[in-house]
Amino acid sequence: MDYPENTVYLVGHAKVASDNPISISYGIFFLPFVVDLHTHQIVDVSCNAILDISRDFVRSLLVGCDLLDGLDEAIHRVRSRYFGSSQKALVAALRDANGRLRDILSAQQ
Repeated sequence: MDYPENTVYLVGHAKVASDNPISISYGIFFLPFVVDLHTHQIVDVSCNAILDISRDFVRSLLVGCDLLDGLDEAIHRVRSRYFGSSQKALVAALRDANGRLRDILSAQQ
């Protein structure tokens, strides 16, 4: 997939419970994003979930959200619809990604 010039790639990270399959396979939960720098809209997202359906569902929840000013809405979508064992890690990774986007935007000013 080709992404427009006005997009950036960033990754949010979070710890997961030790009994979570993600912890066993990867050690940490990560949530990579492609974000439009002008609108802050999530253009694409994935995660290191074990199952394809999990990655697809996360993508369906978050693509189109504003990662900068729409963080509360994105978290609400996760908390109200995603009931996998990584829900808390997903929220923490969203918060981390929001902070990384803020850092990127600050550095460009």
